[in-house]
Amino acid sequence: MLVTPKVLELHAPFTSMSNSTIRIHNDTKKPMAFKVKTTAPKVYCVRPNASTVPPASSLDVSIIFQGLSTPPSLGDKCKDKLKIVSVPCDASLEAKDVSGKWSELEAAAGGATTDIKLKVTYVFDSEPIVEEPTTPLAQPKDTQIKKRITNNNTLADSTKTTIDDSYKVNKISKDNVEDIEKIIDNSKLKSLNVNDDSGVTSALKEKADESKQIKKDPKDITEEKSTSSSPSKSVQQTQGTNIYIIAVILVLLAYFLSRFL
Repeated sequence: MLVTPKVLELHAPFTSMSNSTIRIHNDTKKPMAFKVKTTAPKVYCVRPNASTVPPASSLDVSIIFQGLSTPPSLGDKCKDKLKIVSVPCDASLEAKDVSGKWSELEAAAGGATTDIKLKVTYVFDSEPIVEEPTTPLAQPKDTQIKKRITNNNTLADSTKTTIDDSYKVNKISKDNVEDIEKIIDNSKLKSLNVNDDSGVTSALKEKADESKQIKKDPKDITEEKSTSSSPSKSVQQTQGTNIYIIAVILVLLAYFLSRFL
């Protein structure tokens, strides 16, 4: 048995019904019975799907494509197949009885069956365009060298920027430390000044107390004058002491004012 064509073509649009014809040829000297099987019986309708072919004769079989609910995408492959199975038979076998007696025919053939597979393919309006991926090896050497130089320059610039930023941070930190040290030193000086001032104040207080102790009540002075053997000499000593105290107070007061003014 021979079948032509070997491939069944389905043309776009694939959602509409289409009709194709195949020819089955009996190249033997005996009558042959055949049956057409398909992997998608709901999509393909075969007329006749079973019949007989006399020796050295041919028979046209119509295959009706029912159409698809969803059209395939461009480049998709059809997985449907048709298979024509043929067995020897008697010349008296009528074509309409082949389907009903197919099991008996296969058993009588004893494995002497012939299978012919028919492929189905989609034919699109335009073939898909496949773009070849561009690899770095396919680029010219000059382009690769330029890219490497550019990448190296970019890396060097980024490294320089990082170093500059680090230097700026360190410099700022150093400046901040110096400012803090200056502030601490100034605070220490102020503390010392306050302590000195407090010392001056204490000294003034002590001198004032001494002046109070030295300065006595006028009644006591009169008594001392009356009891003293040399009153003029005592008055002179007292005046000298008072002048000395006043001088010390003025010196301390001038020092105190010079520190705060």
